[in-house]
Amino acid sequence: MWKRNLLILWIGNFFMMAGMNLIIPFLPLYVENLGVKDLHQVDIWSGFIFAGTPLLSGILAPFWGRFSDRYGRKVMLIRSGIGMSIVMILLGFARNPTELLLLRLLMGTVAGFIPSSYALLASETPAEYAGRALGTLQTGSVAGTMIGPLIGGVLSETVGVRNVFYLTGLFLLIAAVVVILGVQESKKFEKLSFKTLFQTNQNAARHDIAFMKELNIYPLFLTSFLIFFAMQSIEPIITVYVQSMHVQHHLETISGLVFAASGIGNILASPFLGRLGDKVGNVKVLYTSLLMMAVFSLPQAFISNVWGVIALRFLSGIFVGGLVPSVNALLKKNSPSEIQGTIYGFNQMANGMGSVAGPVFGGFVASRFGIPTIFYCTCVFYLFNYFWARKNQNRQIVFSTSSNRTQRIG
Repeated sequence: MWKRNLLILWIGNFFMMAGMNLIIPFLPLYVENLGVKDLHQVDIWSGFIFAGTPLLSGILAPFWGRFSDRYGRKVMLIRSGIGMSIVMILLGFARNPTELLLLRLLMGTVAGFIPSSYALLASETPAEYAGRALGTLQTGSVAGTMIGPLIGGVLSETVGVRNVFYLTGLFLLIAAVVVILGVQESKKFEKLSFKTLFQTNQNAARHDIAFMKELNIYPLFLTSFLIFFAMQSIEPIITVYVQSMHVQHHLETISGLVFAASGIGNILASPFLGRLGDKVGNVKVLYTSLLMMAVFSLPQAFISNVWGVIALRFLSGIFVGGLVPSVNALLKKNSPSEIQGTIYGFNQMANGMGSVAGPVFGGFVASRFGIPTIFYCTCVFYLFNYFWARKNQNRQIVFSTSSNRTQRIG
């Protein structure tokens, strides 16, 4: 059953993340089409509109994760899938940048598909296959994040910007229907009603937070934040970076390809590195991947050929396949299934905050110190993350699903 769930959730994660990120290549052009002509104002509006979705989805991820623990992960998947498909279609009807911003914020509000999918798969997958399953699932969300801009760039040139939103909304709706028909959840949950939907159990929430502190998994949240902070810091200036290499034709498509290179490497490597983590230990794969990301970040500051950049981002993407799946596998192994929705929600919040802060940092550094400086910084971030992970690894607790006992690693 877990293999079937994995396949369906992979498709859903890919479309969800691709849908949230496909706007990147043509966002400034779309803002201009909505009536903003001053280039400085275009940059400001684009930054807020881009950050709106990951910001809100990150803030609300623990909220939706908590509800998935209480009312079921599948019902949260369906809620998010249908909600995002509707908002995506509405984006195509935006008449001004204010409406576009509000709709992107609304998209972040109805999100929650990702943490619920991780929690569902983690709870339904045997522990010995956790790394493999979560690693494969991660290829869907990361590949969607990376390949979404490529899809958006190509479609915007072929069918027009507004039609991109309509098509993507249709795909998201199909993904939601597939979840309804195909995903199976063995655990029984409370019946969800509109009356209880926004009621919060504050005592239970405080208990879960205290329990997470006891399990000492908070260092993993910071690791997740730093991973996404470093990965996303280059996003605001990819198009400018490519343009500086004297690319004059199909700029949006080539910029999307630069984004996609990392996603392709991730797709190829994540299942393998997930299985390797199951065999040799997820922490070892995490350490190695962090070091290799630092190694491949540095040369990007010096290279001046777009194909060289694509090659380096592909190699980096291979080791992205060892970062996020390793963290997700460690979260599963360090927590009981009863609160895994909440835990993955907090982890998704860390991812979202990194996805927001990273582009802001990258844009600021590029404007003040030049694009190469971003790659020096990301190299330092990965090295810091490596030493942070090593420092906290021996303090973590592994939760045994076969008993109520916990044991320390190391």
